[in-house]
Amino acid sequence: MKQQERKDRIYNKAFAMIATLKIEIKSLDETIPYFAYTQDMIDGQISFKERDLELWNHIAFLNEQDEVCQIY
Repeated sequence: MKQQERKDRIYNKAFAMIATLKIEIKSLDETIPYFAYTQDMIDGQISFKERDLELWNHIAFLNEQDEVCQIY
């Protein structure tokens, strides 16, 4: 796989994950606790997804800076 192909695949994967995580976080923000599904559980899921979002944003940033592809 050529470096440009790898860079394009990283770009596509990162931005797909970023878009998905933003949708999931928005959905969780609108979620109402129901029976055993508590607000603490919802907040924990939001926190986890926000950390993942931060990670994927950083991966996208590094890819734009050509630092990810230099590893290989």
